[in-house]
Amino acid sequence: MKLCWMTAIFVPTEPTVPRRVDLDGLILVIEGVGRTKSDGHSVLQALGVISFDEQTATYRMRAFNDGRFLESEVTLAGPR
Repeated sequence: MKLCWMTAIFVPTEPTVPRRVDLDGLILVIEGVGRTKSDGHSVLQALGVISFDEQTATYRMRAFNDGRFLESEVTLAGPR
């Protein structure tokens, strides 16, 4: 299932969060940087990948930060 339609409904908390659809629409890649309000110093960098698992018919997300990762099922709030 292609994820191209997700870029139209994905609303990041920061308007400058880079996101792109790769592999002919099969994955959505989201990059995030957390900064301090006082001086804009970077305190967090993360990368997330959302994909569709055809075997289970579910969306999965894998997020990476500081050498760790988290994998989770994603429930979509918008229309499919």
